[in-house]
Amino acid sequence: MKKWLLYVMAALSLMGAGPSSRTVPPVLRLHVVANSDGAEDQRVKLQIRDRVVAYMGVWAQNAGTFPEAKAYAEAHLEEIEGIAREVLRDNGFDYEVTASVGIYPFPDRTYGSVTFPAGDYYAVKVDLGSGQGANWWCVLFPPLCFLPATETEEGWQEEDGVEYRSFFGELLGLYQ
Repeated sequence: MKKWLLYVMAALSLMGAGPSSRTVPPVLRLHVVANSDGAEDQRVKLQIRDRVVAYMGVWAQNAGTFPEAKAYAEAHLEEIEGIAREVLRDNGFDYEVTASVGIYPFPDRTYGSVTFPAGDYYAVKVDLGSGQGANWWCVLFPPLCFLPATETEEGWQEEDGVEYRSFFGELLGLYQ
């Protein structure tokens, strides 16, 4: 648990470093975009999310470095597309699936007491059909997608439990 916090702290500390504000932090996100905002498209998007997160969970939790996590994702895009196609087919859909690794913009996101500011991040993006629907995303590396969570009407929420804090996190004002 403390290991992922160190990764988060390192990633956040690098965000303001360097000569350009365009520096992309060593974070890999998963981004699943639904075909449309229709109820069935949203439902199947969540099923695909669950299957892809389960598939990627083993390696993401064991990845030692950002380059290792990114390289693994790039090498397994066909498998990710295959998983999504299987879920679509099982649910009676036949639209296209495209998986890619690239740099994409994201809004603020808080995991427990750690906040990732809005900005450009590397992501495994899975576009379903026209990719015009609401999306779902999380952080694969460091492996924050896999923290204990519960789903509510408002979305995913961390379960109550131990809260880890660091001196540097306190200095950076990451805790709310």
